[in-house]
Amino acid sequence: MRFALRKAWPRNVPNEHSPGSANRGAGLATAVACDWADYAATFVDTEHANRRHQPHPESYRIKRIQRMFLKNLTALTVTATFLSLPYSASAYIVDSFDDSLSLSADVNNTLDTGVTFGAMLGGQRNTSVEWLSGSNTSDVEVNANGDGFLNVSLGADTLGTAVLEYCGPGCGGLGADLVTGGTNAIAMQIPFDDLPVEIEMVVHSPSGTSSLTKNPGGGIFSPTSLLFPFADFATTSGTGADFSSVEALRIYISPLYPATDLQIDFIETTTVTPSVPEPSTYVLAGMALLGLGLIARRRR
Repeated sequence: MRFALRKAWPRNVPNEHSPGSANRGAGLATAVACDWADYAATFVDTEHANRRHQPHPESYRIKRIQRMFLKNLTALTVTATFLSLPYSASAYIVDSFDDSLSLSADVNNTLDTGVTFGAMLGGQRNTSVEWLSGSNTSDVEVNANGDGFLNVSLGADTLGTAVLEYCGPGCGGLGADLVTGGTNAIAMQIPFDDLPVEIEMVVHSPSGTSSLTKNPGGGIFSPTSLLFPFADFATTSGTGADFSSVEALRIYISPLYPATDLQIDFIETTTVTPSVPEPSTYVLAGMALLGLGLIARRRR
């Protein structure tokens, strides 16, 4: 079955309504409708239009119901699309790694630490790298060569860990509201991770402590966002962390294999969309079933 848009006729084009047409019914043309609903409603059955001198009342009623259903469904779809657009909340920058730092640990110096100040959460980051085993080094570099990344690298046969701590100047506490603006997760942007790494976030507040461990899985060679939704954090002490009153945030980076290389571009709060169907989805499904029911009833 062929369909065409029938809204307006171009000038100087013969059609079934133009006087002296040599090919009646073959000149259907298209035009832009004034809105999406009317635009969808202009779909008509071309074969039926060509045989208007032999109308079938029941067929005409069915076609009219189909056009009305398509018009309403299209208008509803456009409305639901705008209603389901994600809400863009204000992001809270935890760390953009614009400072400069280089740490290295090995068998002779198993722990190396550094403190840097800048635009990170609380204005201060306490960073450490620990050597665990192997004959090479465990390294942490921040903004090496001005790339704006945190780099965690292990030697060929070496295992180690790195820790990022945000707890305010002198670890006097952050007093940070991480849910401001409606945010409900922390996002870590990872441009590169060749091997699996366990990354644990621990959030401390006066009410208690909560933690969440994620593994990007390795094999990452383009920017990928690793999400830590607040709802997924597990309580480890007290009644759990209050994300509207955070005193400290600690991130533990534990590569699972030697020779791991991990890059982190930035860490920030964000808003994640619930994974349940939006109400608009149910509305559209209901409209579709209603339309099919009406068509089936008319055919009977």
